[in-house]
Amino acid sequence: MRVCVLASCVVLCLSGWFGDSLFAQSSKKSKYGITFKGRVKFNQATKRVLKISVEPDVLPLDSETLTTLLNSPAVAGKAANDTFGLSIEEYEPYIRISATTSPKLGYIIARLDVTFRADGRVPSNAVRAYYDSLSNRLQDVLSRSIAVDRTNISKRQDALLERQQYLEKKYMQIWTDRVRVSEDSGLAERSVDGARSTVAGLDEKLVDVEVELELRKTRLSHVQDELDAQRSASAPPKRDPLAEELEKLVRIRARQVETAANAGSTEDEKDAAEARMLEAKIRWIERVEELAKLDPRERKKTLEMEIDELSTMQQTYTKQLSRSVEQARDLFRYTEHITLLQKKEERIDKALDRIEEQVDELANYSEKLGTVTVTIMGQLP
Repeated sequence: MRVCVLASCVVLCLSGWFGDSLFAQSSKKSKYGITFKGRVKFNQATKRVLKISVEPDVLPLDSETLTTLLNSPAVAGKAANDTFGLSIEEYEPYIRISATTSPKLGYIIARLDVTFRADGRVPSNAVRAYYDSLSNRLQDVLSRSIAVDRTNISKRQDALLERQQYLEKKYMQIWTDRVRVSEDSGLAERSVDGARSTVAGLDEKLVDVEVELELRKTRLSHVQDELDAQRSASAPPKRDPLAEELEKLVRIRARQVETAANAGSTEDEKDAAEARMLEAKIRWIERVEELAKLDPRERKKTLEMEIDELSTMQQTYTKQLSRSVEQARDLFRYTEHITLLQKKEERIDKALDRIEEQVDELANYSEKLGTVTVTIMGQLP
């Protein structure tokens, strides 16, 4: 905003330069009888206090800027023409102004050092007339500068309002789209982490089943080789000494039970004999079952059954994994889309916040503009 004000001042000063480039050429002597052309005899220095009743934030005039502004054709040039009849080509060598600013609360105050270079002393009434004109010309430039600022502020406020309305409409479109996508997909309640966990669990189970299946197939191959070897050898099955001995023990225990029953033994003795017979029978049956399991034909049947079961599990896990992967992909795409929409909403929110800040700043600045009053006060010692 400060740049805007200073730019306005520069524009106005330049317009003053070109607008007054056709000043009427002065004669060698002004209406106060002072000759500014020819041999300069006096450097008459005067001092005054300049007060500009405006917020320093509105017109940040430091010493250098204010000095440049005062010496411009729109201010010093016009004041010289008003007072002494000097044209734009004549005033600069003869009148120089230096300003040292000291911003105060609510206004700007500066010390002015003005030097008149002429062939004679400038009378006090001419100095007063020059300062009055200088004050009026400076106030005119600053007032027009503030008027330009007000116009620019109004245009900027209208542009910000239009931008705000556009962003609010865009925000509602994005928000509506996000809600619609969420409702149509039915994926709002599902989490990406849950989908990843499901896929990882099914994949792990499928790998375990595939490993077990390969192991069973390898064992089946070995068992088949063993059966083929037995058929080629045509040898009778091997006898198992332990099974034969256990079978003999069962017969012995059975005869002992019969003997105890025929010999008139007590009930306890009969029960003890029968228990020993059952124990021997159980041991013999367990051994027979073990031998059956060791039979290649039985092992082949068992392995084939296990392979069928594992194949079924493999197919089931493969289907479940395929469905889970596709669902996870849908969820990932949904999440990415929702995240993108949310980021757009956040960007629009931030843009709207910035617009509100700019609107408030413009409003505060507009309140500070007010009106400008330029006063040049008495002579300093």
